[in-house]
Amino acid sequence: MNTHEPHATPTRPAVVFHSKIQRGALAAGLAVVLSLLPPQARAQRPFYRYTPIADTQPQFPYANLTQFPCQSSESRVAFEATLVGDNSVQGMFTRRGLGGVGDIADNGLGEYDSIGSDCTVNASGVVLFTALKKVQDGFESLLLRGGGGTLVMPLLSTDGTYDQFGGWQLNIQGKAVTHAHRADGSADVILTKGAGTLTGPEKIIADNGASSQFAGFGFGPSINGNNTVAFTTTRRDGSIAIVTVADDGTVTNLIDNSGPFAGFSDIDLNNNGSLAFDGSLWGGVRGVWRIDTGTSSPVLTKITDSTIPGTLDFTAVSINDSGQVAYSFRDDLNGFVTTVGIGNGAKTHTVLGPGPIVLGPGTVVFNRTVASATIGRDSLNNFGQIVMHIDFFDGSQMIALAGPIGPLQNLASIAGAFALSNGTGSGSGMSTPVNLPSTLLVLAFDATFLTSQGELKVLLGDKLLKSIPAPSRGIRQRVRVPIDLRQKTRATAPLKAQELKFVISGAPGAAVHIGNISIPGAGLNLERPDAGARWHFDTQSGGWAGFVDATRFPVQIKVLAPEPKGAAAPAGVTSVAILSTASFDATRDIQRDTLHFAGLPVRLEPEESREPKKKGDE
Repeated sequence: MNTHEPHATPTRPAVVFHSKIQRGALAAGLAVVLSLLPPQARAQRPFYRYTPIADTQPQFPYANLTQFPCQSSESRVAFEATLVGDNSVQGMFTRRGLGGVGDIADNGLGEYDSIGSDCTVNASGVVLFTALKKVQDGFESLLLRGGGGTLVMPLLSTDGTYDQFGGWQLNIQGKAVTHAHRADGSADVILTKGAGTLTGPEKIIADNGASSQFAGFGFGPSINGNNTVAFTTTRRDGSIAIVTVADDGTVTNLIDNSGPFAGFSDIDLNNNGSLAFDGSLWGGVRGVWRIDTGTSSPVLTKITDSTIPGTLDFTAVSINDSGQVAYSFRDDLNGFVTTVGIGNGAKTHTVLGPGPIVLGPGTVVFNRTVASATIGRDSLNNFGQIVMHIDFFDGSQMIALAGPIGPLQNLASIAGAFALSNGTGSGSGMSTPVNLPSTLLVLAFDATFLTSQGELKVLLGDKLLKSIPAPSRGIRQRVRVPIDLRQKTRATAPLKAQELKFVISGAPGAAVHIGNISIPGAGLNLERPDAGARWHFDTQSGGWAGFVDATRFPVQIKVLAPEPKGAAAPAGVTSVAILSTASFDATRDIQRDTLHFAGLPVRLEPEESREPKKKGDE
C-alpha cells in the first residue's frame, strides 16, 4: 500500500512471480469476493478492444510477465518476461501491435544475472530499465538504455558513486531522470543524464544534503519533453510538496500540504506541463487529480476519489498530452485486487465513449475472467491506449493493450490469428454473432494454410459465402468476400443477429491460420466487443480451433567461435541448429520446407551429412 508520504526508499511493491499454488489460492480467494465487488469495479465496459502483447498460455513462450509494462506515444510496448524452459531466461522485450518481438537484453548469455521489471520507453523505441550484473565482490546494479537502433549501454551503475536507484523515466530526447542514493550516505539526489552530447552530461536537479531545502524525496521523479523534472519531496520545514524544476533551473512549488492535501504519492508529468498524481486529503479521502499549469495559476481537477464505493487506495497514475489520466486502485473489501480506470475530469458515463472503468475483476476478455489488472506510469499513450498486466482466475497472465473504440466503428479486426484444424477429418471452426446493415458489405481476412489439404468455408448463418481450397502451404493471402444484404431491405421485420462462421474440413490434419478479420461499414455487437470474447470455437467435432499468437519470434544467430582452418564453410553460408527439448522434437515437429530466414535462401542438408566421420572411414 502506498504511504502517500515521500521518503528515500521506493514505495512500489516488488514484483513477485506467484507459484501455481499461490495463484490457485489467489483465484479461490477472489472467487469468494467477486460477487461482493461493487458494480463499477467488475462491470464489462463495451468500448475497448484488447490486443494481446504477451501471454502465459501454452502457445506463447512466456512463463511469467512483468506487472508494470510501459509503452511509447507510438504504441511500442516494452515488458520484462521470463521465457518458458529449463534455463528460465529473463529479458526485456518490445513489441508494437502484433508485429515481431524484439529482445532488448536478456540473461541468457550470462552477461546479466537478472533484468528489472520496471521500464520506460520513448517514441524512438529506446527503453530504460535496470539489470543486475555479477562482479567480483557481489552484484552491480545497472540502469541500462537500449533499443530503437541503439546498443544496450549502462547509463548509470552502482560502481561507487551511487548504491541504489529509485524510479526512473525517459523522455523523447533520450534524457533520463532517476532518484539515486549516494554510496557514501551523504545524500539522496534527483538527477538527469542523457546518452551522447545531444542530451548533456549528468546533472543533479536536487539533493537533500545538509544545506538543501529538501529533506527527502518520494518514489519516481518524472521528466517531460521539455526537460522539466517533477518530484515529490518532504522539505526541511516538514511540509510535503510536489516540485518542478525547469531546464533552466527554475524551481516551482506546484502544490503542497498547506491546503486540502495531506500527502502525495505517484506522479506523471506530460509534455504540456500538466501533472497527474494520486494522494490523500486531510480526513483520509484518497484519489487522483491533475494540475494544469498553462495559465498564470495552476488549475486543479479531480479525476476520481475513494468516495466512490469499492475504492480503497490508488496505486499508479499515467497521463497523456491530452490530459487523460489512467489510474489503478485497490478494492475496499480485501485491499488486494486492482482495477484500471481512466478519466479527464469530465463526466465519463457517456453513450459514445469509454466508461471510467477499463478493466477489473469479473471482466471477461479472451474468454477468460479477469482477477486483477495493473498499470505502470508509462501505460497510457496519446491515442488513449492503455497497456496493462492482467491476472486471470485460471492462473494465466497477459500483457494487453486496451484501445478505445466507438460503437459505430467497423467490426473489430482480430488481434492475432485463429488456428483451425480438423484432426479427424470431420471439420472444426469458429463463429461470432454479427449485426449487419441491409447493404453491400465486404468481409476481408488473412488466411494462411499450414497444409496443402483441406477446404475453408465462410458462412453467414446457413448461407455459404465462399469456399477456399488450400493453395500452396505457408502462403498468406488476403481474402475478400462480398456480403449482399440489400434484398432484405424489403423485409418488414428488423434484421436479427447472424453467426459469421469459419469452418475447415477435408483430410485429417488440415490446418489454417485466420487473422485481421474486418467488415468495413458494419457496427459492433456492443454486448461482445473485444476480439477474444466475441468468438466461439468448435471443439465438439473432433477438430481443434483456438486463439493463437502468430508472432514471428526473432532468432538471433551469433558466431561464437571461428571454424577450424581448412574446414570453413563456403562464404555466406552459416550453419544453424534448432535444439530439441523433452516436449519438442525439432526433427519431428518442424517441416523443413517451412523454415524461412527473412526471405534468404535456405540450404537443407540431411542429418547424416553433418555427422563427423569416424577415424578410418573413407
